Amino acid sequence: MALIALLDLTFKPESLAEARALLRTVLADTRAFEGCLGVEVWVDE
Repeated sequence: MALIALLDLTFKPESLAEARALLRTVLADTRAFEGCLGVEVWVDE
């Protein structure tokens, strides 16, 4: 079974560095799940 999740997140400029650090940690855990085929992050600056 395949699952695709799409998130559209908006951060205040002063919170961007903290948000990126949090996503790095959380997505590392997500990528480690058995069966995970990939996680992509796209940033529109």
